[in-house]
Amino acid sequence: MIFFRLLFRTGFFRLLPAFTAGVMVLSCARQGRPEGGDKDTTPPRVTAESPPSGTVNFKGDKIVIRFDEFILLDNPLQKIVFSPPLATAPKIKPSGYPSKKVEIKFTSPLAPETTYTIHFNDAIKDFHEGNVLENYTYVFSTGPRLDSLTLTGTVRPSLAYTLPDEVLIGLYPADSTADSLLHGGKPLYLTRAAPDGKFTFTHLPQGRFRLFAFSDDNRSLNYQPGQEAVGFLPRDLELPGDSAVQVVLFYERTPLQVEDLRQVSVHHWQGQVGGSRDSTAVYVEGRRTMHYFSGKNLHVWVNPVAGGDSLRLIIMQGRDTVWQGLRRASKKARKDTLLVRFASTDLYPLDTLWIQPTVPLDSADTSLIRLNPSVPYRPVRSADGRIGLVIPYDESRLKYRLTLLPGALIAFTGHVSADTLRHSFEYYPSRKTGSFTLKWEKPTATPVIVLLTDTKGENIFREIYLPPGTTRLRLDYLPPGKYRLMLVADRNANGRYDTGDLKEGRQPEPVYHYPKVLDIRPNWQIEEKTDLRLD
Repeated sequence: MIFFRLLFRTGFFRLLPAFTAGVMVLSCARQGRPEGGDKDTTPPRVTAESPPSGTVNFKGDKIVIRFDEFILLDNPLQKIVFSPPLATAPKIKPSGYPSKKVEIKFTSPLAPETTYTIHFNDAIKDFHEGNVLENYTYVFSTGPRLDSLTLTGTVRPSLAYTLPDEVLIGLYPADSTADSLLHGGKPLYLTRAAPDGKFTFTHLPQGRFRLFAFSDDNRSLNYQPGQEAVGFLPRDLELPGDSAVQVVLFYERTPLQVEDLRQVSVHHWQGQVGGSRDSTAVYVEGRRTMHYFSGKNLHVWVNPVAGGDSLRLIIMQGRDTVWQGLRRASKKARKDTLLVRFASTDLYPLDTLWIQPTVPLDSADTSLIRLNPSVPYRPVRSADGRIGLVIPYDESRLKYRLTLLPGALIAFTGHVSADTLRHSFEYYPSRKTGSFTLKWEKPTATPVIVLLTDTKGENIFREIYLPPGTTRLRLDYLPPGKYRLMLVADRNANGRYDTGDLKEGRQPEPVYHYPKVLDIRPNWQIEEKTDLRLD
């Protein structure tokens, strides 16, 4: 009773309605953002810089940048680039927690009379939605003025349609060589290419530079030969003077690397490979061998082999031995058996009918092969031991029946086909295919390798070799679908694309990428012109 009298005397009950309303307001305010509202798609906005970007005569050791909302830094030590590079890595906050400011503290003295540019790239994103502040840049000078020269350019792939995800471009002193890049030398200025290959350097000083580009796949800021793509400008850059450049990115040829070569069956060994694959030969003393590549694997077949045999395998690339070792044939290895299947029953004009064996084939006895109706054909053999029949396309004869009599197929292992095999197949009529013609005015100065691929460039559907002086390309009987087109200037006329070499200063052979995706439809003929230049 005494307690309630005290409450009345202090006026508590007169304030009770206002107190209750306040609690309700606070309660409502704590409900959070109403559901169903528009999603925030706005990146963080810079509200203050201390000192401001563009400051000259910088004497401090710290930079603070404030934002209008909480932000996170995504992998700042890798994504934030300082040009020119700092002697020691700075301390960057925040690290793993949200904040409304970024703080960069320098841990070593800055160079005098130098303009520094900090490229944040896509490191800054808002805490709630992950919206990225793209390509924010902060610049300052330890001298009385800012360097003001710019350089723009484009990086494009050589034998590919798209660039790697992460491409860095560095400017090095003019007296630099390829060793500067190969041995981890740091560039004076560094920037990243956009997904379309365009890049820009800003606030550059006057001088001469060397330009290198590479795909930083492992985010190490260093080039990994053979694993990452590289490109370079074959001459010195002069600033002022040069304002726009183009660099071609290519993968260098590296020696073949073989790992984990193990026995799969009595005659068959398989191992994982990396590096270049051209000019490869495999030897086993006193035995016949054949080899081929499939995906990331090397397949080696040896004959004869018996369980317990000790085999010395030698793998060479040109005149260099890239792998050698002893392998003992297992007495429990799976036996090899010759079985045959056919790749397809429906073929497009110009398709080859492939006979696919479980054991690589050495040859085919054409006297034991019957084709009905009887037409002349040409047998071909692939690197992996398949036999194919190239049959001239005849619109009046689309259906065929193939008979392989016993003994028609002879395998590398000595197996011979024992049964009569029959296979019926049919060609699509030409009206179910399309054609594409490309014309250009200036005759090609070199032979040209034409590669028709899928849209990603992963599979080659057709390869054609054009002589010098060509001004026209025609592709007939194309199955409906989407394709991409490359034309390689075969400068040394060796019938293959030759990549570049960084140390030797050799650029790759020129490649022209037709800019459009070819959309081939049944019974369509497409004819287009281009300003093709293959020098």
